[in-house]
Amino acid sequence: MRLRHLFTSILAVALAAGMAGCQHSSAQETQAQANSSVPAISTGIGATVINSRDYTPAVMKLIEEAESSIGLVMHQTRYYEDYPGSESNNLCDALIAACERGVDVTFVIDISGDDWNGSNGQNEDFGNRLAAAGARVYHDDLNRVTHTKLIVVDGVASVIASVNWSHYSLTNNNEVGAIVWSNHAAAVCWDILAQHAASGTLKSGSPLPESVSSVGDPFAYAAARGYEVLPSETATLLFNSDYCSGLKWLFDGAQRRIDVVQRSADHYRMRPPHAGPLPEGQTEVAMTNALLKELIAADERGVDVVMTLEGNVTFGDGAPPDNPNIDFGLRARSRGIDVYWDPPDAQTHAKMVMVDDSVVVGSTNWTIFAVEGVNNELSVVLRSPEIAAVYRAYIDDLQARGSKFTEEY
Repeated sequence: MRLRHLFTSILAVALAAGMAGCQHSSAQETQAQANSSVPAISTGIGATVINSRDYTPAVMKLIEEAESSIGLVMHQTRYYEDYPGSESNNLCDALIAACERGVDVTFVIDISGDDWNGSNGQNEDFGNRLAAAGARVYHDDLNRVTHTKLIVVDGVASVIASVNWSHYSLTNNNEVGAIVWSNHAAAVCWDILAQHAASGTLKSGSPLPESVSSVGDPFAYAAARGYEVLPSETATLLFNSDYCSGLKWLFDGAQRRIDVVQRSADHYRMRPPHAGPLPEGQTEVAMTNALLKELIAADERGVDVVMTLEGNVTFGDGAPPDNPNIDFGLRARSRGIDVYWDPPDAQTHAKMVMVDDSVVVGSTNWTIFAVEGVNNELSVVLRSPEIAAVYRAYIDDLQARGSKFTEEY
């Protein structure tokens, strides 16, 4: 497909070469190249960190000041009739205003065949509002969950995040996200958006353009709008099952510390039937089990490994905790890994990993459906001491307000 052609032909810098600062052996570099289909973009990269409450104002500015095009792939969107000033309503209204001033807006939304999470109606409503203003609207593949949260603006800015467009996600949750400033990254992200659209159904508007045009230099664009841009040596997009091979490479090359912050971390004793058969060549029941083994191996060779997990998962009023993170945390803790529960005052919906100076943020939970490509997912690796310092403070704050995992949980 064109997506893979773009990865392998236009962006010719391999993952191992693009992150040579991790000081892998030549054998590890060769293995990394064999395992990953996603090269690193290694020139002209900057990023703006937009965690938690920084997300909405940063994205709002992008939408309100977009000049040519906006493309979105979203998992959950909400328009609250009873709460007209809500942040998701404001984002929807800003997209409608962008359509009305002539910006080309494309919206790809998750619609599931069985409406497994009850979101179909609200997602369709959000899409219908945009369609009425002239936006191009696609429903994704009914047989595949699109968990991606991606925005591409003007061919210069790509927002990759954990954030749904819902009240709690935008106003209360602990979330992670970044704006990647790069023409190359925007071109690849547009191609990812196009793959989502091609597997779905066009509901409104004209067919999607094959490519997106850049309006100019990303750094000048960001500076004109007042964004703080931090330098990044590389940006590596981890789409669907590329996530595991990218993390394995990072874990193998870790020198000092690995941090994992996760909304969902699942260990599997048997493979769920709805996850499909074991992929060819895979020996682990689930690749999340393999990720845990990689963390344990890193810890055993002297890397400081720390996990921070969401601890507030319950189902029903008064119901006991039903949280797979307990099992994952106990397994990690029993092998010497430090594990923290997140602060109890808000859900930690973040999905992030930090390995030395490389930060991974995006939509990918540590579940079999996310890491093995059953879902559509997207994360980005940013190699940058400056960005890592921001996330070091973010993680330290979660742990300071949270609690250490003990045998009693």
